[in-house]
Amino acid sequence: MAMLPNLPLFGGDPKDWPMFIQAFKSMVHDVFTSDAQRLAMLHSRLENRLRIGMSQVLTTPMAYRDALQELHRKYGHPHLVVRSYIRSLMELPSLRESEEVDEFAAKLHGAVTTLEAAGYGHELNSSVALAEIVHKLPPSMITRWGRKMHKLLPKVPTLRDLDIWIEEELMSTRNVRDMTRQLRLNPIPAPKPRLGMFQPTVNFIDQKPTEKDADQHPGNNKCGLCKLEPGHRLALCPKFISMEPTQRAQAVYDLKNCFRCLGRNHNSNECRKTDATCGVANCGQHHHTLLHGADRVARK
Repeated sequence: MAMLPNLPLFGGDPKDWPMFIQAFKSMVHDVFTSDAQRLAMLHSRLENRLRIGMSQVLTTPMAYRDALQELHRKYGHPHLVVRSYIRSLMELPSLRESEEVDEFAAKLHGAVTTLEAAGYGHELNSSVALAEIVHKLPPSMITRWGRKMHKLLPKVPTLRDLDIWIEEELMSTRNVRDMTRQLRLNPIPAPKPRLGMFQPTVNFIDQKPTEKDADQHPGNNKCGLCKLEPGHRLALCPKFISMEPTQRAQAVYDLKNCFRCLGRNHNSNECRKTDATCGVANCGQHHHTLLHGADRVARK
C-alpha cells in the first residue's frame, strides 16, 4: 500500500499506457492475489473521466480482467501508442533562432527512446514525421541538418538520426559555454617576459612589429578581434568564444587566420598540424572544434 502513491494516475493518453501498465503490474497485480483488491486499486489509479467511462466494467471483482482488456483495447494498442508519441512531437511549437533547443531535444529523445524500448523502433523511419519535426527547428539548425543528411547518404535519415545529431549539437554548445565560463572566472594572465623574448626598446617605440614577430609573440600585440592588450590566441579570445559557430568562421576568414588551428600568417593548406581534426564526436573534419557547425562563409 505504501507503494501506491508512486503509481501514476492514468489519464487516457496512449503514450502513457506502457509505463502505467508496467508499474501497475509490478506494484499491484504481482503483489495482491485477490481480483477484488486489484480492481479497487485499478479504479483508484484512473482519472475521473475514465472511471465514468468504465463504470459498467468496474462494478464487480469478476470483471477485473475484462477491465484490463478494455483499457488495453482503447489505449494500449501499439498503433495508438506510436500515433500518440508522433502527435506529441508534431504539436511541439516551432523554435525561433534565439530560443533554447534543450526542451525540444528532451521530448524528441524521450519519444525515440521509449518507442525503441517498447519494440516500435521501426516507426521512427517515417520520412513525413521527420520532415515535419525538422521544420520546427531554428533556421540555422535546419541548414546544418541538411549538411548532415548529405553526409548520411546513401542511408535514408530517420528520427533516430535526428535525435543523435541534436544531442551532438547541444553537447558542442555546452562545451563552448563551459569554456567561456572558465575564461571569465579564470582569465589567462599575460605571459611574463623570458630571456631572449622579443621586447620593445626605445629604438622600437615608433616601429610597428612585423607579422612574423606578432605571430611568435602574441603577448606584445592587440588581439585582432577584441583589440585587448596584451594579445592572446584567437582560441582563447572571450569575444571569439561567445560567438555562434558561423560568426567565428567569418571572423577567422576576415582575420585571414587558419581554419584548422586558428593560427595567423598561414591558411589551412599550409598548416603544419596536418593531423588536427574536429573534436566533436563523429565529425572528424579538418577544422577547429570551435568552428564545428558553422555555415560556409565569405568576406563581408
